[in-house]
Amino acid sequence: MSGGEGGMESDGEDDEASNVRTKIYPNGSTGPFIVFFRPKLKPLNLISITRDLTRKFSGVSEIKRVHANKIRVVVNNISHANEIVTCELFTLEYRVYIPSRIVECDGVVTEEGLTLDELYECRGYFRNPAVNPVKIIEVKQLFSSSTQDGKTVYSPSNSFRVTFEGSALPKYIEIDKARLPVRLFVPKVMNCQKCKQLGHTTAYCCNKARCIKCGEEHDDSSCTQAATKCLYCDEDALHKLSDCPTYKQRQEKLKLSLKQRSNRTFAEMLKQATEPLNSGNIYNILPSDETVADSINAGASTSGTDFHRCSNRGNHF
Repeated sequence: MSGGEGGMESDGEDDEASNVRTKIYPNGSTGPFIVFFRPKLKPLNLISITRDLTRKFSGVSEIKRVHANKIRVVVNNISHANEIVTCELFTLEYRVYIPSRIVECDGVVTEEGLTLDELYECRGYFRNPAVNPVKIIEVKQLFSSSTQDGKTVYSPSNSFRVTFEGSALPKYIEIDKARLPVRLFVPKVMNCQKCKQLGHTTAYCCNKARCIKCGEEHDDSSCTQAATKCLYCDEDALHKLSDCPTYKQRQEKLKLSLKQRSNRTFAEMLKQATEPLNSGNIYNILPSDETVADSINAGASTSGTDFHRCSNRGNHF
């Protein structure tokens, strides 16, 4: 069954184009805040984008072209970053987005009888009660696959891909006091059908086409040779992409990266939750009852200020 630590659905930067839900930085996120631009209706115009961004948003601190089809914007203000991805001045002509992996995380919840509506009403909880629960943003039912009469058939499973706010994966969700564990969802590594490289898709490929049959720089359809090796790992053996050693390594690397990000974010959340609050008290520490009593019994003079502090001390507790 798909969806455990693999899944039928892909995820990543290139998925943003097909997903209409706009990603934003949740409250409590720490900067710097990153926003990306990609072409949509017209090519990226770095000078024009820079001019409009800096005039409208004072929180923009850096704008850099990553490559021909990608611009990276660094913002030091969370509100400005979230406004940029919804500003029609940019979104009508460009694809403007915050990468999912920065502001969200995906888990899998499996239980017979679960429904989408029930999951949307839940929150994600951590084992440490000092850390606040996180909101569920999106839920998708996963499908299991089987082969019937030589054809692949997909049917609904008992597993759901649950998207949580923030990049720290919670340990469980609760439905009427029943705790259901959450395990990490690891999306498939993206692969490009154009250049035959991993990590991106054809829609945003800036490389030259590479033939899957002979490895030369031309389209697959124009080649008459027979494929003899895997272009992803260069092994002299044909195999499915999921069996490719290079693909498996990238999948494990992605899994490790997601776990490390989740752990880092949780550590930050725990630190914020357990840091002592600064009361900003400008007064000296009050004397104990015994000290005041000893002073009076000894005939020491006690100022009005001291008596005032003692008489009001009860109000502090």
